[in-house]
Amino acid sequence: MSIDKEFHVFDNGDIRIKQDVSAGRYRVIELHRWLQDFADENMERDSPSERIDDFLIILYSPYNIDQEVADHLYDGTIVVKEGTKTIEIWDYDYKDYAIKTL
Repeated sequence: MSIDKEFHVFDNGDIRIKQDVSAGRYRVIELHRWLQDFADENMERDSPSERIDDFLIILYSPYNIDQEVADHLYDGTIVVKEGTKTIEIWDYDYKDYAIKTL
């Protein structure tokens, strides 16, 4: 499958795995690219993320991920920001993840 068939963005910004889907694993940069495609298709919405490089993206509030989505990402870092304040940092290596709440 592909990320667009497995993940969904709700109106409130929650990024979640679709029900009844056995989701695969995706690099952090793949999440960013999918979110940019989502933003392009939904012009009334602000850009959900910014790519710093292939291993670091910023996810802007109200967009957010939960532990289930985190379990399906790897190979990078996601910094969740609300304005200029960092809310969470999801840090991944090739097979594990960690969450740090600031």
